[in-house]
Amino acid sequence: MAGDWMPFELNTPDKPEVFELADLLGIDPDAVVGKLMRVWAWFDQYTENGNAPVTLVSLLDRITGVSGFCKSMEKVGWLDFEGSEIKMP
Repeated sequence: MAGDWMPFELNTPDKPEVFELADLLGIDPDAVVGKLMRVWAWFDQYTENGNAPVTLVSLLDRITGVSGFCKSMEKVGWLDFEGSEIKMP
């Protein structure tokens, strides 16, 4: 297989967290999955250990095109905010 890739669970679109994010953000669950892929890909490409400075929340929200996307990911347990870092659990 050519190029960079990352594993993706086939049941992700049907996970309760996806539907919770869709409700929190007022967007379609399929759109949530696409935006999650953008965030996960960014963490995969730009972090060594899955941790990033918390100041990058606005960048990640801009990448997804949804204000508050990262905070909503925290609410469903898919991001952790600890002090000055965002951690991918």
